[in-house]
Amino acid sequence: MTGDGVDDICIGENAEYQGGFPLINNRVYIMKGVRKPTGVEDESRTELPAELTIRTSPNPFNGSTKVNYTLPGEGMVDLRVYDTIGREIHKSTSFRTKGEHSEMIDFSMFNVSSGAYMIRVSSSSGDGKATATVKVVYIK
Repeated sequence: MTGDGVDDICIGENAEYQGGFPLINNRVYIMKGVRKPTGVEDESRTELPAELTIRTSPNPFNGSTKVNYTLPGEGMVDLRVYDTIGREIHKSTSFRTKGEHSEMIDFSMFNVSSGAYMIRVSSSSGDGKATATVKVVYIK
């Protein structure tokens, strides 16, 4: 639904037609307007990775970086940031659905120096546990 004032109609695979027009709830709908369908996507065929994936942007960065991750299933997600000697400097935990997600991490809030850090994303679901880690470089 676009909210542009033009009626949107969704027609399923098993729709009946009368005179070339879709028959929905025993009513014939005539579609008019300048918009024409440009394609159809089947969400059930969208492939998700079989494992947890993670990437950051920008890297190296000054201030904050965006952590993008894709989950193969829904569950609890644990995002942690570690310095090079293994000290935890940030942790967030939340429930996420399967698919793509992102979080901004603002390193200027941590009172840390420039250097290399590890960002680890772990996910626990009924299918088990998955973990992915990425190295980032913070430049003050």
